[in-house]
Amino acid sequence: MAVVMLERTMVLWVPELSQGGGDVAALRSFAALLEIVLLRCPFVEPLRLGLMALPVRSVARFFGGELAVCELLRKDLAPLLDANQQSLRIGIADGCFAAVLAARSEALVAVGETTEFLATQAISCLHRSDIAELCLRLGITSLGAFAALDRDRVLERFGLDALHCHRVASGEEAMLEGVSDPQITMRLQRLQTPETGTTQAGFFGGTSARDERAHRIAIRLQGHFGVSSIQVALTQSGRDPMERAAFESFAAEEPTVFRDVAPWPARLPTPSPMTIFARPREVSVLDGSGEVLGIDAVGLLTGTPVTYKEANAYRDIAAWAGPWPLMGPWWRQRLRRNRLQILTTSGCAFLLSHEGQNWKLVGRYD
Repeated sequence: MAVVMLERTMVLWVPELSQGGGDVAALRSFAALLEIVLLRCPFVEPLRLGLMALPVRSVARFFGGELAVCELLRKDLAPLLDANQQSLRIGIADGCFAAVLAARSEALVAVGETTEFLATQAISCLHRSDIAELCLRLGITSLGAFAALDRDRVLERFGLDALHCHRVASGEEAMLEGVSDPQITMRLQRLQTPETGTTQAGFFGGTSARDERAHRIAIRLQGHFGVSSIQVALTQSGRDPMERAAFESFAAEEPTVFRDVAPWPARLPTPSPMTIFARPREVSVLDGSGEVLGIDAVGLLTGTPVTYKEANAYRDIAAWAGPWPLMGPWWRQRLRRNRLQILTTSGCAFLLSHEGQNWKLVGRYD
């Protein structure tokens, strides 16, 4: 079996915030801690309230080792933690899930020993009550014993989610689904100052009587059909329009329009497309001889765009701009994307994206 190399990860955990109920005060306290850590480690990411993770290898190389990083962060965070009567636990391991477990006991798991560390953890760490109950009845009490089961039998008995848990317990996957809160980044962004000063933005972007009626209707609908039944469009941080456009459950007590102050290098310049396609369509960009254009090694077009092809329809290109390259960081999954804006002779403007060998239509300028 091939050896899986998981990313060396540090997790910082503030238990008092995780147990604080998720109110605005706890969120602000977490945001303040996160801001301090960002000064030392610009790649830190929040996992959920009170829990953050960062790739530690490059940071440790810069500051002189993993222990040195731990000491620096404890020193940086100590004044704020003491003022709020909070504690800090730090864990390091290969893979984010193992680092989360290591933070519980403030363990620094040595490189290459994460599998042995995971094996000693209780089966309840998977947070899957159905799996844990059956395993306990079978005498399987640890992640190591669960990982020793034949994966085909695990799939037959429990299903795909259990197979994912089996890979995590075996040290083959870095993160367990359900550990992180997918809404935590957006909740932290909502703490920023609204663009409209101190006035809370309305449901339709204003504060008119129509907005107040919309608020009341939305709250009643949520009461009948659930919190996620009403979705509002938001602009979040990112470099592409596809990343920046998002929908979130309506929350009457929080503003929805905020200023994004991050520089975001490689962000596509304005204006942004009015329409973003949920399922980008494959297209082609051709030169004057009908050859399909691509992107060369330095991020430039391999020719001059003359024709745009979608399905069996051809359109002449009147003008184009780009490409704008976007390279993924080395510590994550490799990404190489190039964005191209084109204007056809019929007056239609499109945003295209090139990844691998393919062009895709991702947006339209209406």
